[in-house]
Amino acid sequence: MFYLRLLRSSFLLILLLSAYSCRQETTLFKSISSSKSGIHFRNDIIENDSVNQLDIENVYNGGGVGIGDFNRR
Repeated sequence: MFYLRLLRSSFLLILLLSAYSCRQETTLFKSISSSKSGIHFRNDIIENDSVNQLDIENVYNGGGVGIGDFNRR
């Protein structure tokens, strides 16, 4: 019986901590337009017989740009 109470209490604690950690606070980065940043990115995938989602299941994954401001300027 003790272990069942401990398990329930642990589950409740983990659930509460998870819910608390999902709160959205101030973000470190903000979205800016490409005209302001000077970065223009396009990921145009033209499907054909050898490049398509049926043959290469990750053909649409990974198309993006990641940029960070490391020196705060």
